[in-house]
Amino acid sequence: MSRLVLVATRLESAQLPTLAQASRVVVCGLGPVAAALGAAAALAERPASEVLLVGLAGSRDLERAPLGALALGSEAWNECVGVGHGREFLDLQGMGLADEPLPADVYPLQQPPCFDDLPAWPLGTVAAASASAQEAAARGARRPQVLLEEMEAWGVAQACERAGVPLAVLRAVSNAVGDRDHASWAFDAAFAALDAGLARWLAAEPRA
Repeated sequence: MSRLVLVATRLESAQLPTLAQASRVVVCGLGPVAAALGAAAALAERPASEVLLVGLAGSRDLERAPLGALALGSEAWNECVGVGHGREFLDLQGMGLADEPLPADVYPLQQPPCFDDLPAWPLGTVAAASASAQEAAARGARRPQVLLEEMEAWGVAQACERAGVPLAVLRAVSNAVGDRDHASWAFDAAFAALDAGLARWLAAEPRA
């Protein structure tokens, strides 16, 4: 079976020239729902031995995760489906629906050996990115272990679990969470780091 690379948007894929070397690339869609549906459709169409989701992320702590940093996701956390927001957010398990077959609120992610030197940080998947430093702080207070904010990993993790396929997530830090001024984002550095990481994964031995 082939390896599958997922990227959320065509805007991101256009900035990653190394994608041309991948045997199979799918633009899965922006946000947790579109990405989950896109990943599920891709895996139903053609099974894969492993999946790598690549893209940008925001940092909740620029001292620990600075602009341009490259990292693996260690876990994908649900920060998009539940009740409330910020400090008051209740995830699926907190909603008290004990008899429902609910998805997990956190999915462990694969750690490919070719990235042994990279940090592995928990990812928080949101449906709407933090719009201000205050909103970012409120989300961070709810889950202080989550260092990066992004929009797809938790949804894609569900699709991969159902298909029985391991998922790794590679993220590059483009901005501080809550900063909506694109002029201050480190697009060039983040895309360069992400493309270099993708090249390492493609050069590594496929998972047995």
